[in-house]
Amino acid sequence: MEPMDIETDYGIDGVRLDLPFPSEVSPDVDRAREHHYAWVAEWGLWPDRKTEYAYRRADFPLFIAHVYPWASGADLDLVTDLVGWAWLWDDSLDRQAHIPWTENVLGAYFDGMIDPSREPAEAVAIPLVHAWRALNERLLARTSTAWRARHEAHWAITFKGYLEEARNNATETIPTLEDYFELRRKTSGPETTFDWIEAAGHFEVPVAVHAAKEMLRLRRDAVDLISISNDLVSARNEWSVGNTDNIVIVLAYQDQCTWPEAARKAEKIAGDIVANFQATEQRLLASDLYRGLAQNERADTDRFIHCVKHWIGGSHTWHLDCPRYKVPATRPLQVPAKDTSRS
Repeated sequence: MEPMDIETDYGIDGVRLDLPFPSEVSPDVDRAREHHYAWVAEWGLWPDRKTEYAYRRADFPLFIAHVYPWASGADLDLVTDLVGWAWLWDDSLDRQAHIPWTENVLGAYFDGMIDPSREPAEAVAIPLVHAWRALNERLLARTSTAWRARHEAHWAITFKGYLEEARNNATETIPTLEDYFELRRKTSGPETTFDWIEAAGHFEVPVAVHAAKEMLRLRRDAVDLISISNDLVSARNEWSVGNTDNIVIVLAYQDQCTWPEAARKAEKIAGDIVANFQATEQRLLASDLYRGLAQNERADTDRFIHCVKHWIGGSHTWHLDCPRYKVPATRPLQVPAKDTSRS
């Protein structure tokens, strides 16, 4: 098939998405940044100078101070190490995207990371795995059995998504829009990072609230908004390295439209999700479940939702300013003509 030409100047400067969520920065960011860089170096998580340079230049600690602006001291250190680790882990998976991953490999990683009673298999006993095990111990010291079960379930879903993502990238398969959302909800990370709100904040939302359909929808909408926001600024980067799970790429392929046209469509989808998020929040707050909570439980629920809004708004602000997403494409911004056999 002949590829469809796409404007090569599309990039971060063309993003027009406006999200009505708060964006602040923790005043403890400078101290936390130096603490985190020392932690990364101690655990050997920079495999080479190029990785270290790119990581420092992106200023991921500033990102974390945007999405957890209420945190400081040891609480900010915890989430900075957690989210910083997650960025390095995700980038390491991208570098392995064309390796034929198997269920056994993912299972070995999962067992070695999530179960503190099991030593990681030799094949996956890499610094990132050992660092995660240490982070997990810090989490376990702060959280309940119910929280741990929910967090482990989120990780299990994420690991399954890693395998699907690796297969798509290895075969250059561009997913459908429906498949894209399903995959991004598994692999993009916010579900686990929302769990970390409670761990760092020293509170937990009641189990019944977490299980409510309104809370599950709020979390899903938040994940979708964070994913779309990231995708809009990272489309060039993703396409350059062969990643296909990006909404701009998906829409350009699905609708056979230009790159900027696909971005406008994505922004319209995001606007609809914002409206749904806001309506769902009001339904939750008006529900019998919420009204029947004790005062402290309602306060914890309100705080969690407020922190999720900070995650959405802070992530979007940081992405728009990050130099990581202001590099030129290294691969022509083209998508293939649509394969009608998949319709």
